[in-house]
This record gives sequence, structure tokens and C-alpha cells, in this order.
Amino acid sequence: MNASIVGSKNHGVTAVRGWASAWLVLAWLVAAGGASPCLAQTFEVVHTFVLGDGYWPMGPVTFDRQGNLYGTTFGGGRGAGSLYEINRKGKEKVLHFFRNAEGIFPESAPVIDSAGNIYGTASQGAQYDVGSVFEYTAAGTLVDLVQFGGKVLGGGPRSGLVRGVDGNMYGITNGGGVLGGGEVYKIDHSTGIYRALYSFNEMEGCCSIGQVLIGLDGNLYGTLSGYGEFGFGSIFKIDPNTRTGTILHAFTNGSDGGYPGGNLAQDAAGSLYGTTYQGGSENGGTIFKFDLTTNTFTTLWNFFQDGTFGGNPYAGPVIDQAGNLYGTTYAPYGNVYELTASGQYIDLHLFSGGSDGSEPWAGLTLHGGSVFGVTQFGGDPICSCGVVFKITP
Repeated sequence: MNASIVGSKNHGVTAVRGWASAWLVLAWLVAAGGASPCLAQTFEVVHTFVLGDGYWPMGPVTFDRQGNLYGTTFGGGRGAGSLYEINRKGKEKVLHFFRNAEGIFPESAPVIDSAGNIYGTASQGAQYDVGSVFEYTAAGTLVDLVQFGGKVLGGGPRSGLVRGVDGNMYGITNGGGVLGGGEVYKIDHSTGIYRALYSFNEMEGCCSIGQVLIGLDGNLYGTLSGYGEFGFGSIFKIDPNTRTGTILHAFTNGSDGGYPGGNLAQDAAGSLYGTTYQGGSENGGTIFKFDLTTNTFTTLWNFFQDGTFGGNPYAGPVIDQAGNLYGTTYAPYGNVYELTASGQYIDLHLFSGGSDGSEPWAGLTLHGGSVFGVTQFGGDPICSCGVVFKITP
């Protein structure tokens, strides 16, 4: 097969496809200043999941003030998911196995308050089989704050909660609501009362899998993974005080990408950053920036459909104080990347599908100068239940 120049540009670098091996592509791109192979950093498997402690983690991890790590798995126990803790010494303990009556199949990161209570969402189960919002108390008891369905019209929350400076928790459902496309909601910290803030219709978009972001201006921002004006999802803004919504960008599945997923990140200047699962010049998804001041959308990076440097990200990026972005991709086995503030793409780790894990669905967490995450599969050779990993750039 002859090599071909496909003409896509990633920070001024033309992508080479065809006979060139991945390493030749890497070397060529590094010489051109676009992407770098794995630089000096350490990768460590913190925990390998087995059937007895949970499997298939799909949400990012969270840390408490003492440095203990918490997360959820989609399966575990009787196949309904688990809430787990890994202490600072690396010892894992299952705090709770989920049962259908209280909600099952959690896909998101937990939130921890100053008293040690843990909050999260379950995507299915509970009374109406469309999920719940739960609290796992510091005393070790799990209670449901909200059971979706019935009078609460939203349902199927696939993303977690965020806590505002007012102490209230905010979230979004994957579906339901008055208009059927999911709804943004608030749970009052003092009363526990659930209130729907905004319901999406299909022309705006639907089916969010990323949690809402509380912006520097106090508004709520997020992505809708499907439908919308062009059928490929959208970016939204919700004013929680007036309960009004605005679609900031409708994806076309062209150079801007399509089907955004995961969480948004925001820099100190207020700009938003996220990813799309597909689209872009290589149809492997994109990393994008949306400037709230100028309402300008910019594609920062195009992933390759064949997975070179990773591809098809489900998760959004996180951002450090210097403006560097960190994230994961899903295909073919996934990778962990850094996109520096100057626009350089660095492959921090390329997963092998073996003991280091495979196919990270969830995004990353920055803690103590390192990057933490989970893979949905890989790790244990018998069950391929996933791992918790740590990278120190």
C-alpha cells in the first residue's frame, strides 16, 4: 500500500497514513512539532479489580481530604455495581454493593462532603427502574435522596453530581424530563428537595453522559451527546436562577466533531474545553475549545480513527493551573494524553489491553501532581474487570 497524505492539520502538522507504522508517524510528527510519543513519566497500576470487589469502572475517581481514593464500578456483588475505597497505602475495600431497590449500575464519580458523607448516582434500578441519587453516610449506611421516575420526571443519570459554593448539588439526567431530552436538576443541601431546573427537547439535544460544570460566572454548562439541530449533540448553558437555557454550539460531525461526551473543563479565562467521540478531520473525535467571551468554537486536536495517539474519547479533559489538558481515549485499547497549553499533544500512556488495563471510559482526576484514572476492561486476565491507575508526568 502506498503512503498517502490526507491533508488534515493538527497544529500545522499534516497527517501521514498508509504504510507508515505508528512509530514512524510518531517520529515524523515529533519532528514537525505536533505530537510527542510517551515522554519520561511513570505509570502504576494502583488496583486491579476482580469479580469479588466490583468490575468495569466507568466513572472518575475522587479523593477525600486525607488522600483516600473513592470510586464506583458498574458491576460487582450480584452484578449491580459497587462503591469502593482505596486508602493511601493502596489497600482497596468495598464500602457497598448496590441492590436493585436502591439503584444499580453507577457510572459516575462520587462526591464527598466535609463530614465524610459520599453522594452519587445510579443509572438504573430503584422503584421505577430509572435510577437514583444516593448518600452513603459516614456511618456506613446508604439511603436514596431521589428515586427517578414517578413525580421526578428525569431518569437514567449517567453522570455524577457537583457541589456548588452554596452547598447545593447539581446534576443532569440522561433522559426523561418534561420534554424528554433529560433535565438539569438541583438538590437543596439543607432540605434534600429535588428541583428540576431545565428540561431539554430533541432540537436542543439529549442524552447527556457528562456531569454539569458550575462555571466561573455561576451558570451551569455541559454537553448533550445526541440529537440537537444537526443530530450530533450540543453544548449548553443554563442559568440556575432564571432557569433559562441556551445552546452555545450544535455539532455537525464535520471539522467540529460529533457526539460530545464526558465533562467539560474551564480555564481561568472562562473558556470551555471538551471532546467529541467522532468527527473531525480524521473521524476519530476531537478536542475542542469554546470561548464564552467571543462565542468562538475552535478544534484543538483531531484524533485518528485507527487509534494512532488514541481515538474516540468518551471522557472530557481535565485542566491544570498551567492550562494543560489531560484526558483519555477509548480506541483501540485507549490511551492517556496531555495537550499542553502551547498545543503540543503528548501520549502519556498507550494501553496494551493486558495487565495495565484497556479502554478507559472515564475521565481523569488530578491529585498531588499525578493523574489518576480507571480502565473499563483489562487488568485481571480471567475477568478483564478493569484497573485503577496513576501516572506521574
